[in-house]
Amino acid sequence: MHKNVTPYVRYGNMIGNRKNRSLPGRLYRHGTNFDFMISFKDFQLSSEERMMFLDLIKKEIIYSKQIEEMIYSSRLKSRKQYNLLQKELRVEEM
Repeated sequence: MHKNVTPYVRYGNMIGNRKNRSLPGRLYRHGTNFDFMISFKDFQLSSEERMMFLDLIKKEIIYSKQIEEMIYSSRLKSRKQYNLLQKELRVEEM
């Protein structure tokens, strides 16, 4: 619902304390509107998980700013003229 008010806001799902289990399969089916999903082995992040999460957040901020610019400058004559828009699919194993 918030995408109707602030469509440039990115949102996702973070799950902690998953031990060695990956993201639940039901998220693949029911989480298609999430911009990201990530699971962590414990409630405390390992250094590898922390780096992966920080990278994800940095990219989400960039994506959000780009979407915001596209939306709010879409009617300006001086707007950037894009010919391609693609959502990235990134999957990783740990």
